[in-house]
Amino acid sequence: MKDLRIHRPTASMAVASLALFVSLGGGAYAALALPKDSVGTAQLKDGAVTGKKLARGSVDASKVKTHSLLGRDFKLGQVPAGPPGPKGDTGPQGVAGAIGLQGPAGPEESIFASSGTGKYTVPGAVSHLIISVRGGGGGGGSSNGGLAGSGGGAGGTGRALVSVTAGEQLQVIVGGGGSGGTSLGGGTGGGASSVTTVGSSPATLVQGTGGGAGGAPAGGSNGGVAGAFTTSGTRLDIVNLPGQDSTGPDCNIGQNGIGGVGGGGAGASGSGGAGMSGSCAVGTGSLPGTSGSAGLVEILPATN
Repeated sequence: MKDLRIHRPTASMAVASLALFVSLGGGAYAALALPKDSVGTAQLKDGAVTGKKLARGSVDASKVKTHSLLGRDFKLGQVPAGPPGPKGDTGPQGVAGAIGLQGPAGPEESIFASSGTGKYTVPGAVSHLIISVRGGGGGGGSSNGGLAGSGGGAGGTGRALVSVTAGEQLQVIVGGGGSGGTSLGGGTGGGASSVTTVGSSPATLVQGTGGGAGGAPAGGSNGGVAGAFTTSGTRLDIVNLPGQDSTGPDCNIGQNGIGGVGGGGAGASGSGGAGMSGSCAVGTGSLPGTSGSAGLVEILPATN
């Protein structure tokens, strides 16, 4: 049978029980003895209150002091963007930048100045050309003593923008100048200058016909008629004037044409040429007319 006697507590147990009673009773006393709102910011250490110690929803806008929060207190995107502010004043001009690299070379002009035929290949990535042509000038008439033949007409001159295909080949013809007259005769007309396509059915892109021949030294003959200019493209300038009459007060000397060259009359302005103004002197004998100048073709790729 068990022993049911109550044992007297030892001294150590009595001390431990007293300490436990005091510790539990002191916390409860403090909770019951502190006045309301007696613990504030001054009584709390920095960092003592953290988010984990606050109940969800316990802190709202009504409990936050106005202007107490800073931008760093919010996460990215929590604060909506406000309306744009007014435009600020223009700042000072910055320093000049470094000089850029030199650009690629531009298209080169091709010039055909000698009478005859030639070829021109349209460069890659080029769809239009600017072509200038001038027909050969007509040859001037000869002179005889006190009579002078008339000047030849200038070749047809003009410039146009034409459509082409990159890589295609074109034929270039430069008209020769007309021959000057001899033995009291008139000169010959100049040759036509042109640029045409190549193929079974060539198309003429531009053409300047040759200037007319100067007349023989007889009875005030007319100067050669200027050549004409035609194109299948867009004409960019028009310069064509007729040859001038070869009448004058003395010896029927040919009149000086605008831009004429001697008796050839191949000036770029498209006018009639000048007569042999030195042929009126008595006893000078028969002098041949001046030959006309050769035509000209200039081709330049048009930039977009």
